[in-house]
Amino acid sequence: MKRKLFAVGLLTVLTCSGLYAQTSTLRANIPFDFEMATVAMPAGAYSITFSNRVLTVREDRGKHVAMTLTSPAGTTPASLRKAPDTGLLVFRQYGGEYFLSGVWAADSVSGHALPVTPRQKELANLARPAEPTTIAMSRK
Repeated sequence: MKRKLFAVGLLTVLTCSGLYAQTSTLRANIPFDFEMATVAMPAGAYSITFSNRVLTVREDRGKHVAMTLTSPAGTTPASLRKAPDTGLLVFRQYGGEYFLSGVWAADSVSGHALPVTPRQKELANLARPAEPTTIAMSRK
């Protein structure tokens, strides 16, 4: 009886653990150099993994990777009048520099914001930001 109870308990824990931290991996081709969490990232193809507020962006060639915690986004970009079908990356541009500032999962109007870096704050004080640039992601 104890073995059955243990087996049922273990099965419940393993089954429910996946409900809390669903991982989503998407792909995006980013046509410009950008910064994420103080890491300079070159233009190129990327795998984007989002799980439980942790965003990981990995260049397909494997040379560049960045990871950061996100928070619920307070505002929705104007380009998101409806939920995106495949997910979106949102970039802020200051002068010629781009900063990854948000991510929206597929079929969701609520997104996640990335922390503002010191460099981004510095440039925001010097230049007026352009409209956010959005890049659609595809499923892996």
